[in-house]
Order: sequence, then C-alpha cells, then structure tokens
Amino acid sequence: MVKQNSTPGKFAGEISSELIDELNDVDILVTYGGQPLIDQLNAHPLTSRLPVVENGAVVLLGNTPLGTAANPTPMSISWLLDDYADLLSEAARKSD
Repeated sequence: MVKQNSTPGKFAGEISSELIDELNDVDILVTYGGQPLIDQLNAHPLTSRLPVVENGAVVLLGNTPLGTAANPTPMSISWLLDDYADLLSEAARKSD
C-alpha cells in the first residue's frame, strides 16, 4: 500500500477514506501532530476504529528537539536514538 500511494521525492502521502481498512495492520503510528491530532483521530468515525488508534500506539514527535531530529543525520543519530527507541517501545507495548 505504501508503494502504491507514494510519489518519488515526496515526504508524505495520502490515501482516500475508502482505503482506510488498508491501515488495519499498522502497529505503530509515528506523527508530528500533537494532542489535537489524537483528538481528531479518536473523534473521526473511520480512524477511531483503526487498531493503532484504539490501542493508543501513537508516537507524537511534535515540536520537540526529538521531533526536529527524527529525520536523522549521522551527527544526530547517537543523540536521539535512545529517546526515539523508548517512544517506539512504549507504543509497541500498546499494540496487539
């Protein structure tokens, strides 16, 4: 699904709401959004039923130094790896 909905040179993509079930096997959602995004996901009739949203297995990077460095360079990897792994581990514990 990612390959089908990706465009070379683009950082993000979109899928139509008709394909929402394609996301049912997502274990962890990593996003730059904050609590307002979580609130929107929980309130929406389609996204609220996604297992990743129901389980709260969402990593919010936000406007933090970690969020800024989440697309690492060789210099930033050692600085962010432990914190990023901790966030992913916490989200993984919430997934099925």
